[in-house]
Amino acid sequence: MIVLVTMKSLTEFIQNSPTSYQTTANIGNELESNGFDRLNEKDRWDLKPGKGYFTQRNMSSIIAFRPGTGKLSEHGFLISGAHTDSPSLKIKSDGSSFREGTAVVSTEIYGNPIISTWFGRELSFPRSSIV
Repeated sequence: MIVLVTMKSLTEFIQNSPTSYQTTANIGNELESNGFDRLNEKDRWDLKPGKGYFTQRNMSSIIAFRPGTGKLSEHGFLISGAHTDSPSLKIKSDGSSFREGTAVVSTEIYGNPIISTWFGRELSFPRSSIV
């Protein structure tokens, strides 16, 4: 399966996936639309070679795979994995305030991001944009 990702489709995916839960749901929907079958990890699986499958856990993780068509002992297998929640900035539950007409929200780094100079600043929004 070859999936063409355009900037538009990537941008739409990111906009529709503000949390790891929505990211996982959107990936599941995309897999189903590309012929993958959703499996319950508690059920016994009857897997067919070359068919795509996926399973989700706790609405926050997803594993997709496709059994090979050749003998495992001869062809081996490939595994790929990724996080949907890391790295990111998390908003702290305390420490919000207003400074000079701007809402200031305390954030913390989660995971191992590449730290750029702007990460050391508080996240802020002009008061006019707060509903």
